[in-house]
Amino acid sequence: CTLTFKNIWSEYEPKHFLSLPTKEDPPMTIEEFIKNQNSRLAEVKAALTGTWMKAIQDIYKAEIHQMNKKQAYIFFESNATLMANQLRILITNSILEYREFFRRFEKKKQDYKMPQQIIQEEKDPKTPIEDVFLVVKLDCDEKKPISFNDNLQSIRSELLKLIENIVYVSHGFYRAENTIARSEKMFLWPVTLEDLVIQNATKEIEIIINDNIECIEHVLEIFEKYAFLLHEEDVVQSFIEGKHTRKEYQAEINKYEQTYKALNQEIPFYIRMSMILIDCTEVKKKLLAICQKMIRKLLKAIHNYIHDQAGCITNEYNRIIEEISGKAETVEKLVELEANLEKVRKVKYNEITTSFKDLTEWLFMLYSTNHKISESDLSRISQTSDQVKRIMEEVNNNEDRIRKERDDLEAKLRKRKHEFSDNLDKIVAQIDRLKEFSSPLQSKDANDIIDALNKTLNDYQAEMNDINQKEELIGWQPTEFPKLAEAVAALKPYDQLWKLVKNFQTYHSQWTKEKVIFKLDPEFVEKETKMMLSTARKMTTAFTKATPHPLSIANKMLQEITAFSQHIPLVRCLCNPGLNKPYHWEEISAIGEYPMTRDKEVYLKTLIELEFYTKLPKLEEISDFASKEYTNEKILEKMKNDWAEIVCELKPWKDTGTFAVSGNTVDEVQQLLDDQMVKTQTMKGSPYAKRFENEIKEWEEWLKYTQDVFEYWVKVQSVWLYLEPVFASEDIMKQMPT
Repeated sequence: CTLTFKNIWSEYEPKHFLSLPTKEDPPMTIEEFIKNQNSRLAEVKAALTGTWMKAIQDIYKAEIHQMNKKQAYIFFESNATLMANQLRILITNSILEYREFFRRFEKKKQDYKMPQQIIQEEKDPKTPIEDVFLVVKLDCDEKKPISFNDNLQSIRSELLKLIENIVYVSHGFYRAENTIARSEKMFLWPVTLEDLVIQNATKEIEIIINDNIECIEHVLEIFEKYAFLLHEEDVVQSFIEGKHTRKEYQAEINKYEQTYKALNQEIPFYIRMSMILIDCTEVKKKLLAICQKMIRKLLKAIHNYIHDQAGCITNEYNRIIEEISGKAETVEKLVELEANLEKVRKVKYNEITTSFKDLTEWLFMLYSTNHKISESDLSRISQTSDQVKRIMEEVNNNEDRIRKERDDLEAKLRKRKHEFSDNLDKIVAQIDRLKEFSSPLQSKDANDIIDALNKTLNDYQAEMNDINQKEELIGWQPTEFPKLAEAVAALKPYDQLWKLVKNFQTYHSQWTKEKVIFKLDPEFVEKETKMMLSTARKMTTAFTKATPHPLSIANKMLQEITAFSQHIPLVRCLCNPGLNKPYHWEEISAIGEYPMTRDKEVYLKTLIELEFYTKLPKLEEISDFASKEYTNEKILEKMKNDWAEIVCELKPWKDTGTFAVSGNTVDEVQQLLDDQMVKTQTMKGSPYAKRFENEIKEWEEWLKYTQDVFEYWVKVQSVWLYLEPVFASEDIMKQMPT
């Protein structure tokens, strides 16, 4: 049986658990490699648990009938040991084969090559290439830096995990006799990870993997100088949004072109490191594409600038044509057009030609690249060029036209000045005819004519200013038109004279016949009368014997106003607000022999006719006495009213439930009492307070009574405040009778 078992095993002994690639096999991803090995491992395990186990079990079935129980036990144990050893050998050999596989990539520490060295050596076809079995891709985007698609440490873990998977095949491997006889032992003896051979092999494999991965990690270093490209979109956008020169744009374009060239030369599509082939294709293509995109973006920005600049030049051309092609219908428009022509010649033409020259230099720069310029863009630039060339032709044509329009406007202005001078002669003659008015009864007609003449002169003043303004605009010396100033000066005395006549007639009627004398304002009457009197005196000197009628009217007005001014003291006397008592008017009525009261409708004209002005001294004496009485009466009234605002402020004193007068109230009341006592005593001695002497005495007594009450109040309060803490203490309260 043992020989038979060995013969059967000879069929499975070569079936190692791994199917490792040779040097000639193409490299594969870690996923493909692990999948292949797991598939092989599952295949071999299936063969062992299937056909191998069945062949053993068939032998057991044939031999078991010839053995007793003890023999069967020995038979099963010995064969189980044999099978466990065979399985162990297969696992060990597979792991050792795996170790041999990795020894292909084992080197001395100093012999491992860095990526830069490998890139340089691969340029020489005679240099041997590195042995690889895996391929790992590099990838990147704006949010993620350049990195390995498969994490290198994950690759390391996956490769080492295969050893565990092989060892774990022996775990839970059923014994052959379990299907034909009862046995306490279910599984063959397993191989453990602590097995010395397996430990040594694992350690050696791990060292080789770590040494290779350590070198492979340096691959990322060769991309560091190009990593900035991943975030270059925002940088270029910010550059475009700013204002930059052609030199700066060219420098940016050159930067990306040189970067593209260096990237293409320095970075291969594949880097064949020891054990792993690094696929840089995607990253290199992306970085190259970014360079090209940035160049296109910069060129597009230049293209847009040229397009916009051409549009700006066209718009400026249209504005210039609009500014110089208008019709000079007025002097202001003429001056504006001439200023626009001058500005185009001296400033705008140079600006627009400079702008177009700048545009062409940008265009030449764009032509030197592979950027495509459309026919429509070229057509627009050509149109802009024609517009720039036509500017001075348009300026010359419009200049000739505007010169003719200037001659027409100058002729119209000369005609207007002549007509204006004729109008001034006419108005001077109209003013001169005012000297023919000979009576104050002609006041309305004279004032109407004067108002019309004033309005006309104001209009003429505005017209003269307009003419002078237009003369200055076209470069002429302003015309003075002295006749206008003469006309204004000639009209002024007539205006003052007839306004005086009108005002005196109006006021005299109001003050003497229309308004009751007691409703007149003496201050206003006196003020207006003085002003009219002053004007009348000036008018008597403003007119001469050459103007007899105005001179006669001025003298007459002076006489009438002077005569009226003599009655102003009577108005002031009778309008005194102090004349508010019946006995005042009884005295006045007795003196004037005419019954009068404040409520009676009495007019100044009536009093003049009754010759009240002859009794003025006695009337003034009554009025003056009434004023002083009135003053004392008002003082007494004010003293009484002052007490209405006094507030006696009482504040709670601690927790006693008692209130005390505040210090502010005491000071305020005492001050008021002192002041009013002095005023009251002074008033008692006045001869003008005799008529209300009793009222003053009553007030004096009230003040004294108030002062006495307040003094007692303050004294009692002071004593109480002094004694309250004493009698409120606990010791004193205990001694007090309850």
